[in-house]
Amino acid sequence: MNSKLKKAIKCSYEIPKPKRKEEFLSNLPYPKTRGQDFLRSQVGYIHKRVWVTSFILFILILVFCHSFKKDDLRILMAVSAMIPILTSVTVTEIIRSSVFGMDELEMTTRYNLRSLVLARMGILGMGNMLLLLLTIPVLSIRIEIESVWIGVYLLGPYLLTCFISFALINRFRSNEITYYCAGAAVLVWCLELLLNYSRLTIYEPRYISLWLAILALLLIAFSKELHKYIKNTEELLWNSSLTV
Repeated sequence: MNSKLKKAIKCSYEIPKPKRKEEFLSNLPYPKTRGQDFLRSQVGYIHKRVWVTSFILFILILVFCHSFKKDDLRILMAVSAMIPILTSVTVTEIIRSSVFGMDELEMTTRYNLRSLVLARMGILGMGNMLLLLLTIPVLSIRIEIESVWIGVYLLGPYLLTCFISFALINRFRSNEITYYCAGAAVLVWCLELLLNYSRLTIYEPRYISLWLAILALLLIAFSKELHKYIKNTEELLWNSSLTV
C-alpha cells in the first residue's frame, strides 16, 4: 500500500465518535496502573549500557577536571566534547525497538506505542539532565565561569546532536540508522574540537548572546523534529490498524 493510497483512505475514513467510552473503560476488570508505576516499569526495559555509559562519562569528567590546571578552559572543552557520546547512546536506545523490528510487537501490549516511546524519552532525558546537573558544579569549582553559562555551553552540543540525530531518523528508515546517529555524534565532536582549537575563543563573555541565540534555534529545531518523530509513531500505529 503506497503512501498516497494510505493518505486517501485516512482522509475518506470517518471514525465514529465513541459512546460512553470512559464509562466502559473504567468498568473493565483489569488492574489499573498509576503513572509512577508505569514509568518505574519502563526503567527496567532500558538497556544497562545507557546507565553504564553515563557513569563512565561522569568518571571521565572528574578525571578531566583534575588533569588540567585550575581555570584552564580546556577542561570545559574536553567535557563538552564528550556530550555528543551521551546523546548518541540515548537516541539509539530510544529507537532500539524500531531498529530491531520490535515496534509492531510493542503495539500489541497493554500500553500504546506512543506512551512507551514518550515514557522512555522522559526517563532517558531526566537521566541526561541529571548527569549535566552533576557536571555543572564540578566544572564551576575548576573554572571561573558562572554555573548558568556552563549549562549553556554544555546544552549546545547536546541539542545539536539531538537535532541532527532525529532529523536523520525522520528521513531515513533503515536498520543502519544507529550508524547515522553515531556519525552525527562524531560530526558534532569534530566540530567541537575544530572550534576549541581554533583561534576563536568561543567561551568569551562577548559571545554569550550568540550562544543563547543558537541555543534557542536548536531548541526550536529539535522540538520540531521530535514532534515529527512522535507523529510518525502515531502514523505507524494507525497504519497497523488498517492491516488488521
